[in-house]
Amino acid sequence: MARTQYSRPFLVPDGAQAVGLDRIHLGDGLYDEAWLQNQIHHHPECLPIDQIEPALDRLVPVCLEMELPNGYVDNVFVTPSGDVVLAEVKLWRNPEMRRKVVAQALDYASCLFKMDYEAFETAVLKARSRNGDRDLSIASGQSLYQLMAEYDALDEAGFIDAVSNNLLNGRVLILVVGDGVHSQTEQLFALLEHHAGLHFTFALVELAIFALPHLRSHLILPRTLAQTTMITRSVIEFADGRGIIEQPVPHGDARTGSKLAALPESPRSISSDQFFDAMSEISPALPAKIQTFLNAVSPLGVFPDFRKALILRWTSPQGITCNLGYIQRDGLVQTVDVHGKLPRHLTEQYIADLANRLEKPIQSNPGNGLTYVGDDHRKTLHIHSIADDLEIWRDAIEAFAAAVKAYEAQDG
Repeated sequence: MARTQYSRPFLVPDGAQAVGLDRIHLGDGLYDEAWLQNQIHHHPECLPIDQIEPALDRLVPVCLEMELPNGYVDNVFVTPSGDVVLAEVKLWRNPEMRRKVVAQALDYASCLFKMDYEAFETAVLKARSRNGDRDLSIASGQSLYQLMAEYDALDEAGFIDAVSNNLLNGRVLILVVGDGVHSQTEQLFALLEHHAGLHFTFALVELAIFALPHLRSHLILPRTLAQTTMITRSVIEFADGRGIIEQPVPHGDARTGSKLAALPESPRSISSDQFFDAMSEISPALPAKIQTFLNAVSPLGVFPDFRKALILRWTSPQGITCNLGYIQRDGLVQTVDVHGKLPRHLTEQYIADLANRLEKPIQSNPGNGLTYVGDDHRKTLHIHSIADDLEIWRDAIEAFAAAVKAYEAQDG
């Protein structure tokens, strides 16, 4: 099968002739690895984080070239919620780098997992001091938390705890960013994903860069080439440049620091881990109950979308994807968003049926009149009150899906 690639884009001004944009290939003149490194440092929004780990907040670039015992990480980002993201910039045309890029990323991960908050903060501040004017806003002696001052970050104690826990659990996003991909890299990545139990998320990201004519700017097109979903905690050791993956630690083992008890094995991510951690704070039994529910609705075509909340998405035969409800990290359950994309009489029927099955009242949004399932003691449903009745929710979803399919078959 031929490797996919970007076609030449065109700039089409109103009332003027279309102008083709020429792609810039890294390694030509000023456009080297350092140039791309600075681009993603100053414009981290170019990285397709929403495709890789949707729950991660805005990336805050904290330093360039952070020193680790085994080398320098090109770009380091931290989110206001305490997530850690590393990015390594590579020119894919460099054969040596194509052979070493995945092993190098694993090597960085193994070092990062051994760091506590103080060591991580020290490394970040040291890199900022060393790189001087390459950083965004250098202030000598700043703490890592002070770099988050202009963002809506957690309180300081919560932020430190979040970063510490993410380092302890290896809950880190590692990106390898380049301007193209070669089959050798894809094969190496596939081999790694098949054999290694990874706790962090690892992704290959391509940034295609085009020059805009007559403007001092560039068009950057990002895409995610591949990413891991395996998260089993492993201990990674390196000898002679080779990564050795030790036997994974089972879920719930005290060495992982994880709050999750033994859940059914399924693809998980940093985003889903964060959600299940929040559920376990409400009740230790909730993660297993919700996972069982997700396993039960999967044959119906319902898939979980882990963001700041767990969203239950379903696509009708005609290709309309709707939100059947979502569970927030504080435990509130929202069902009002089912309205909008499908016929109102079907969504109203779904809300009424779900409320009847759960023996809960129907609430109505005073602004637009849209209905949702509420609770006897509060307007919004809480997961704790229906945790033992999630099979009933599955049955309501099955009935709703059947009604939509029948309607679309008749309408079509």
